[in-house]
Parts: sequence; structure tokens; C-alpha cells
Amino acid sequence: MKIFQNKKFIILLCVAGLLLFPIIIAVLVSLPIFPKLETHNDWIGFWGGYLGSILGGLITLFVLKITIDDNNKLKRREEKISYYNHITKLYASFGATAGDLCTLANRYIKERSQQNRDPFIQKYNVLYTIMAEISILLESSLEVYKVQDFYEKYRAITDEINRVSDMVDREEVESVEDIENEMNKILAEVTVGDNILTAVIKNDLYT
Repeated sequence: MKIFQNKKFIILLCVAGLLLFPIIIAVLVSLPIFPKLETHNDWIGFWGGYLGSILGGLITLFVLKITIDDNNKLKRREEKISYYNHITKLYASFGATAGDLCTLANRYIKERSQQNRDPFIQKYNVLYTIMAEISILLESSLEVYKVQDFYEKYRAITDEINRVSDMVDREEVESVEDIENEMNKILAEVTVGDNILTAVIKNDLYT
């Protein structure tokens, strides 16, 4: 029964049946088993017009279905492009803000002044807002778009940012051998995440 689950096969079978039906009728009416069946031009014209209307309607429906399918594919592709554009812009903002946070963290750790602590806290709050927005966007679309690899890398980066930021905020400098080195590692991972996102977009849009 699997063969009848193929929509294209069923459509072709119907079209072939409609094309063959007039031929079968013509053959049947020519046989002596239908002595009372009229075969004059009006009767043949009626059947020709009737079957022609059916065939024309089916062809119209077939073309309409193809058009709708193509439009749906185009719409889904446009939705993907819009989604990935949004993700890309957010992640670019995330990377830039993370870089600023690293600079402020290093300054705060070295100088240990309230004047440097406040900008660090403010920048982290901005970064946290961006992180939350990206997380929601990714988590809501894991089953729609192929973003699982990027999501896993992104979670690892944000976990590390939260870990280091907590230590900086609590002034647990002794827990970090080299705060500047830790921050540079995070920025390197952000670049890796960007490469993964680029690969994800290519894989989802062009394969």
C-alpha cells in the first residue's frame, strides 16, 4: 500500500486514467455489445467536453498545489533568514558586550575601586539581558531550526561568563590565577561560537 501514499504517483495515475477513459469509451461504443448506444457527434462531443472539463480542473488544481507548495517553501526560507539575521545581530552584540565586560573586569580587579566596580556591574546587566534574549530565542526553536550545536557552545560560554563574573563581583581574585587570561579564553570561545553559528546557518539554509 506504500505506493498509494506517494501523492505524485496518485496524481499521475488519475491523469493517466482520465486520458485513457475516452479511448476506452470509444472502443466500447464501437463494439456490438452496445447496439442501442448512440455514437453520433453530439454524444461524443458531450463526453469530450465533460472529460475535458474534469481534466482541466485537475490540471488547475495540480498547478495550484505546486504554486502553494513553492510559496510555502519560500515563506519558510524567509522566516529562516529573518530568524538567523536576528540571532546573528544578537550574538554580535553579545560578543561586543562580552569584550567590554572583560576590559572592565580587568580594570576593576587591578584597581579595586568602587568607581570601576559600578561600570562592571552595569555592563554585566546589559550582557545578561542579551544572554537571556538569545537563550529564549534558541530554546524556543531547537526543534524548528538546526541550532543544537550552537546552543550547546553558547550555553558553555555563558556558564563560564557567569562563573568568572561571580568571582570578580565577590572579589575572589585568588580563585582565578590570571583573570585577564580567563577573560581572553572567554572571548576566544565567543569566536568559536561565531564560527559554529556560521556553519549552522549554511547547513540549514543551503543544504
